[in-house]
Amino acid sequence: MAVEKVKLYYDSHTGQIHGAIYQDIYRDSGVPSVSYLVNGEQNEIHDLSLTPEELGKEAFYTVSGTVYDKTLVDQYGIDAFIVEDLQDQRTVLNSSVTENVYTYNHDPQPAPPQLSDTHDIYTDHIRVFWEESPEFDLAGYHVYVNGEKVADTIQNLDYRYYGIEQGQWYYFEITAIDYGGNESEPSDLSIFISNEFESVDFHMDGYDAGHQLQPGEKLITFTASISTLDERDFGSSITMWMPCENQIDCTIINNSITADDLVIEDQNGSQYEIIELRIGDNMITLRIDDEITAGTTYSVKMSEVSEGNEITLPLQASQKYFIAIIVQDISSNGVFYATDYLYNFITIGNPAPLHPSLLSGEYQAIDRPLIGMVMEWIGSGEEDISGYHVYVNDERVAEGIQEGYFDFSTVPIIKGEKNKIQVSAVDEAGQESEKSGIQYLYGAGNFQELQISEHMRKNQYQLHKGDEIVRFVPSVQTFGGSRVQIELPYSDDDSTQIDSEFTADDLTLTDQFGNEYTMVHFYYSTTEEGLSYFSFDTTTELEVGVEYTLVMSEDSSGSEIILPASEGHDYTMKVAISEYVVYPTHTYLTDYRKINNISIQPETSTGGGGGGGTGVFIPPVVNEEKEQEKEEGTNLVKEDSLQTDDQGKVKVSLGKGDKKVLLPAAAKSLNKNSKLSFEGDEFAADIPGEVLEELQGMVTEEELQDAQISFSFEPVAEEQTQALLKDKQNSHTQIKAAGDVYELNLSILTKTGQEKKLSTFSKPITIKLKAKPGANKDVAGVYYIGDDGELEYVGGKWEGNTLVVEVNHFSKYAVLELNKQFTDVEGHWAQKVIQSMAAKQIISGKSEDRFAPNEQVTRAEFVSLLVRALGLKSESKGSSFTDVAEGAWYAGSVEAAVQAGIVTGTSTSTFTPDANITRQEMAIMLLRAYEKRTGHTSVSAAELTFDDVNQISSWATESVQTIVSLGLMNGHSEQHFNPQGHATRAESAQVVYNLLQ
Repeated sequence: MAVEKVKLYYDSHTGQIHGAIYQDIYRDSGVPSVSYLVNGEQNEIHDLSLTPEELGKEAFYTVSGTVYDKTLVDQYGIDAFIVEDLQDQRTVLNSSVTENVYTYNHDPQPAPPQLSDTHDIYTDHIRVFWEESPEFDLAGYHVYVNGEKVADTIQNLDYRYYGIEQGQWYYFEITAIDYGGNESEPSDLSIFISNEFESVDFHMDGYDAGHQLQPGEKLITFTASISTLDERDFGSSITMWMPCENQIDCTIINNSITADDLVIEDQNGSQYEIIELRIGDNMITLRIDDEITAGTTYSVKMSEVSEGNEITLPLQASQKYFIAIIVQDISSNGVFYATDYLYNFITIGNPAPLHPSLLSGEYQAIDRPLIGMVMEWIGSGEEDISGYHVYVNDERVAEGIQEGYFDFSTVPIIKGEKNKIQVSAVDEAGQESEKSGIQYLYGAGNFQELQISEHMRKNQYQLHKGDEIVRFVPSVQTFGGSRVQIELPYSDDDSTQIDSEFTADDLTLTDQFGNEYTMVHFYYSTTEEGLSYFSFDTTTELEVGVEYTLVMSEDSSGSEIILPASEGHDYTMKVAISEYVVYPTHTYLTDYRKINNISIQPETSTGGGGGGGTGVFIPPVVNEEKEQEKEEGTNLVKEDSLQTDDQGKVKVSLGKGDKKVLLPAAAKSLNKNSKLSFEGDEFAADIPGEVLEELQGMVTEEELQDAQISFSFEPVAEEQTQALLKDKQNSHTQIKAAGDVYELNLSILTKTGQEKKLSTFSKPITIKLKAKPGANKDVAGVYYIGDDGELEYVGGKWEGNTLVVEVNHFSKYAVLELNKQFTDVEGHWAQKVIQSMAAKQIISGKSEDRFAPNEQVTRAEFVSLLVRALGLKSESKGSSFTDVAEGAWYAGSVEAAVQAGIVTGTSTSTFTPDANITRQEMAIMLLRAYEKRTGHTSVSAAELTFDDVNQISSWATESVQTIVSLGLMNGHSEQHFNPQGHATRAESAQVVYNLLQ
């Protein structure tokens, strides 16, 4: 019928007719006509008006008019309304009456949804699917499990039912609901959750490749964990997937095989008649009339009448042959229901070993007591592995390696480039595995110059104050900081000893210009084999072509490093420079040298050291002192004005027009236990004592006495600001400064005029930027502005008209308003929230001008929103879930959320990132994010009053209660929370916005 639904009303007091007609717009039906029957006669409607509107898949007409002859109608009444279209489709509507209003209704029951033949069974839930109902006025779907409604009017085409148990039946019914409240007949699906056998023995494991099973040989033995349902009385089946690898090399099953060639026998020797044998793709199904009983052991074997050529195992040796068994109950309609299931991988023949798995060699683990270009791997665990072969750029460079790592500094490797590394395993029979996957190792440079001090060649010598250890000239540039690693002289018989009191204060690193380098992250160790080594990081990079000297400092006691006691000519020492990336986990070697055959002999000189070593020393350049003149806008602070209050704060007032402050660096009040606070009307900042100490450590103690701390906060000119922001604006994105843009710098100035800037901070510095009056706080925030105009949202908390934010480095910062316009959120209920979250760079559009507020959100997308909102970072590489690839765009966010305790996955090994998130899943993640942000883990929650509270899964009930009580989520309506429904992008923006308030 083209005219799908009709509802008309006749008011007998006024004679007026009104109502609505719906019809399918995809049919050429034309505009419908409406008439009415009185005493068997068809009459036209006076002043009939049909006003069309297109709504999705249907045309919607509003109907209005009056009867021609009300007297006649009052005498006989309206028998029926007739609705017709151009296809002569006719709908006749009979009436029901309430007082003086007659209702003529044609609203047929919806068609039931079509359930999919496939469904997913997970460790804790079942997911069922169905096709979209053709009803154009569809309100949603009801879901029933075992007769109980578990989901009410949900919009999605799938449902996850949690809390399943093994060995149980689950009867699903899905119905369609229209806006008239009509419910369709149900579509149903029965699912049985199988158990895992008590035990299974795959007897074919270890057979020779190409072996033909002989009479009496067993295929499989199993003990069932659950009985098949004998009350159905339609028997049981055993299906065996025979050994096969990737559907390529599989078991050969002879077409001549019959039920007589196989025997099913239990532990008591009783045999069961095989009433049917089926051969499928590499599988054999045996049907019996009997029940399979839990706790009973059964075997399937070749019968004595078999000829021995019915089943031939795969012809190639391999450890990867898939094999499985499933026991099923057979229902009256011939459907098989699994009761027990298990799969495994078995070995056929004597295959080559599996290849090892290489770990990343881009970074070198510093907790390994071996300095060098090292790569590690993990073997497959096979017992007959005799060693490993190592390949560099497809050339074998080492054979029979016993350890799970290799130092590539001992073999030819291309310096300054990435080298392709692979490893293979070799078993005791000499069979070599395939090569591992490819990893790349950077070929470190070999220093432009490297010289070991003569002090390092004296046996049993204790290094004293001023004694040189090594001097070197790097050949490869590092950026942001460098790590120096030294493995002290050792041999097979003896090694250098390190005192337990050894610290960074016992060492001094200087360059040829006399600059001393601050050392952080000092680390030393002595291995079980007696090897001693130490490492430290510099806060600034080491330059190519500059000579550096490492000596024992004036603070050393002279007992920290003791050279080997034994004389010899076979000692080894290693020196390396690395670009440190993530301390203390990884470093990236840039220069490395291993010095062999070092001769350590008795000391021939007298005295206690104190003399440097051999090599050329270039003295530092010293400038003449100059009287410092105060620049315009510079606030020169004297020590006597630096007073510490009872909160440990040293306050410095900023005057109008100040752009820089100079303070005496050696002032006693400026230490790691104080906080330096700059306070002004437009700008303020708090610098923690740890940063002051780090800054003071960038110069020598002598230089510090006359040095000054320089803190500058110069406003950027308006024209420069406009130029920086110009390229970031377009017709959909407007950016404007809501305050001054400041260029911030922190440095220490020596008496000779040398300036050393602190580019990054060990603890964050707090800055306070004042916004212009009338700034839109919903879309305003503090942004870091790169030299190329690139914007990075930093955040900020409003205190009156000032934004307060913590930063870890200095450059240009400003309060900006970023107004993002999406065409499809204009007038949307979440427009304000979406614009606010877009300004904070927490959410983004599907395109430059489209947000798609009503599209659903995946689990990965919502987790990424939370991670960005909380500013979380992953502290390690890799993934906690098998279905989250390391290269996926959301991998870092998921891992950060795992480490923060916000997500735990849909199982112990899976996260299901691409699944649309349900509202109850959202509530759980949101609550954990709230606890992470606020530290509040105990929140009182009121009882829920939603009508669909029984649809909330037990594992989510408490979270939903709490999150609703906190006001972070609301119901879909006053009566419904819709826990199983999928959240939209607009809803996700709203709840994260609520979280940040």
